[in-house]
Amino acid sequence: MTARAWAQVHEWEQVRARQAAAAQARAEAAAAQPKAEVPAAPVAPVVLPAPRPAPDTPAPEVTDVDDD
Repeated sequence: MTARAWAQVHEWEQVRARQAAAAQARAEAAAAQPKAEVPAAPVAPVVLPAPRPAPDTPAPEVTDVDDD
């Protein structure tokens, strides 16, 4: 192997070590979080308005329109 390949292998080993350390730190931080003992407050359901029924009578036609 060339020196460049050895350097690349060493660099990737360092990257993997940093990733493992970060994963370990995240796991420790998650374990240190207190557990929620109180259940969350219930959320009110969302109620949408009911659609209006269509009118039985048709709308009046406008015949006398002044365009001015």
